[in-house]
Amino acid sequence: MEQILLSIFLIFVGAKVAGEIFERIGIPVIVGELLVGMAIGSYIPNLLRPHEVFEVIAELGVVILLFTVGLESPIDELLKVGRTAALVAILGIIFPFVLGFGLLFILGFSSIQAIFLGVAMVATSVGITARVLSDLGYLQRKESQIILGAAVVDDIIGLLILAIVSGSQSGNFSLLNMGILIVEVLAFVTAFIYFGSRLTKRHGTKLDRLKINEAPLVVAIAATFGLAALASFIGMAAIVGAFLAGVIFAEVNETYSLRKQVIPIYELFVPFFFVVIGSQINLSVLADPKILALTAAVIFLAVISKIVGCGLAVINQGKRTWFKVGVGMVPRGEVGVIIGLLGLSLGAITDELYSVIIIMSMVTTFIAPFLIKIAFKDMTPMIPEDTA
Repeated sequence: MEQILLSIFLIFVGAKVAGEIFERIGIPVIVGELLVGMAIGSYIPNLLRPHEVFEVIAELGVVILLFTVGLESPIDELLKVGRTAALVAILGIIFPFVLGFGLLFILGFSSIQAIFLGVAMVATSVGITARVLSDLGYLQRKESQIILGAAVVDDIIGLLILAIVSGSQSGNFSLLNMGILIVEVLAFVTAFIYFGSRLTKRHGTKLDRLKINEAPLVVAIAATFGLAALASFIGMAAIVGAFLAGVIFAEVNETYSLRKQVIPIYELFVPFFFVVIGSQINLSVLADPKILALTAAVIFLAVISKIVGCGLAVINQGKRTWFKVGVGMVPRGEVGVIIGLLGLSLGAITDELYSVIIIMSMVTTFIAPFLIKIAFKDMTPMIPEDTA
């Protein structure tokens, strides 16, 4: 127990010190947290043992992160960009998948390996982009709402594709099972966005009548973990459920200052998520020139495919919007890592290709904050009033 507490102390302090330094020099704090994780993974990996403890803390962090993002994404605002976000997501799936699959197919890899790389390139990390946009004060901008809406749709469709691939590999795939999964996903998202937000609008203002301390926050957090668990149970990413919980309680966010109340929880858990993600980078595989060349090609296609594909969906809104939306969809983060881990566990991809996917996910995560900062530099930050 002493070792775990010491590790938590060192990781937390390291992340906060790095965040402070990077914030002072004008670089998003997420970069500092990822670098701390990279340093830990390379030089003091024992600090993250036992792994299960920190994986759980990291998962709690990303759930809280997406709930916080949802609080700043009222359903009315998301619906305004719903059609555009859906088109961004669809094009942001087609372009990366075709380019990723095509690259490995041309190089002579098996079809299943090419498919897994394509699916990994499809992924967009809602958590990474949301954190950067939040830190920079752009989360309430229209372009950010498009990005977040598209990232959620992207995640849902990407997981459906992955369910088909993994199901076919494990021998459990059938059209009936796939049809059931699609119905479950659509019912889940529709029910909790439409009916959940209506329920909150009608009865949310009565939460302060409960006798428990900070009742509105307690109910909101309980709903967050409940929806995250339910989303995971039906085959979706838990972060989708957490985001939907935030969207639902966005209706009473200003009434109870929920975002301000959740900040201490956010600052405790979220840094661990990014430190753990950073610790998973293994640069030793780049010693092989062939793997290095393949990794470079995959990273290039991963970035270009999102900027071009997602940007095309908003080309009628101007080149600046194109670039903003495109770079906002670039980071693969934890989603790409999960896909790589699944492919490796199923025996569908080799250790080398797994490393390529992990490094692609990490590099796109590292460069995204810089690209987003450049893309949004013509805009004035909008900091929520309850954090001012």
